[in-house]
Amino acid sequence: MLGLDSSFRRDYGVTMPIRAIAGISGPYNFYPFEYDQVRDTFGAAPNPEGTQPINLVTADAPPILLASGTTDPIVRMQNSQDLARKLREKGVWVTEKYYDGFGHLEPVIALGAMMRFRMPVLHDIVEFFQTFGAFPSGTPRPVFTPDPPETEMTAVIRKMDEVLAPIDGGRRNE
Repeated sequence: MLGLDSSFRRDYGVTMPIRAIAGISGPYNFYPFEYDQVRDTFGAAPNPEGTQPINLVTADAPPILLASGTTDPIVRMQNSQDLARKLREKGVWVTEKYYDGFGHLEPVIALGAMMRFRMPVLHDIVEFFQTFGAFPSGTPRPVFTPDPPETEMTAVIRKMDEVLAPIDGGRRNE
């Protein structure tokens, strides 16, 4: 998370303060690396522990919203819980939002207008950013959440759930 490591901002001359951060389904604490893809990406780092956002937390960190699905098998919600615990230990404001029965991709997909009715992730982010003045020129516009789609769209969503379930670890039927 670039927001936790001030060296990136310093190296590129960014002086604007970060007022708040929202992390969605984020891998914050995944060392030791248990998957080949992760090992291939981060394994050669001179300091593997330094690749972990949880190890970059200082008391100067901005307020952070951590959002995650409760059934995410790719980046388990323990990543958010561990980071939240560490932030609180350092006295940093943290808000946790867990979306019951949803997996890894769904909170990000629900940011889009077509799927926003499935969970209030965009509303939660906008509300969090408003709390900490992260919109210096005012909130972009009210968050619109459409009603659930008509029957034809409902069939498409069910099909998407079937396709995503093997990736996502499966969602319970509601």
